[in-house]
Amino acid sequence: MIKIYKIKKSEIDFRKSPNRWWQFFRRWYIANKPGWIEFHTDIGVFTYTWEKGFGCDGRSGGIFVDPIFPNWGNDLEKSLVIAHDISFYGFDISFELSNELLRDTMRFIGKAEWRCIAVYEGVSTWIARKAFGCTTDKEKANKALCSLKWDA
Repeated sequence: MIKIYKIKKSEIDFRKSPNRWWQFFRRWYIANKPGWIEFHTDIGVFTYTWEKGFGCDGRSGGIFVDPIFPNWGNDLEKSLVIAHDISFYGFDISFELSNELLRDTMRFIGKAEWRCIAVYEGVSTWIARKAFGCTTDKEKANKALCSLKWDA
């Protein structure tokens, strides 16, 4: 378990991307301006940054997971899912550490233990592992708009 000491962040200013009628369940949020998030932990400081135009899907898992953890909740919840999305682009952080940070930051912001475990198990599946890294041109272009730095 990672000990979280504090979470610092800039303003979270994203807009929901418009969908076509057949994309009812698709959720995509685009940054209106640059921003940053820091997780201060017992293993170092993780700094996530993004530029205007960076996009993310919020919390993955579809509408059925919304009762457990919102797709695009309050600013702290948004910070957690933005950081997790950025870490999934395959910066110098492992799949496992990315998921542990999500679980433990959820604990830090006061989410119930069963919610933390449910989300952690969901993002730790073999299906989620296949999404880790950057393979498509869209993902590579989006990765160019964000960064992750770990000061251990």
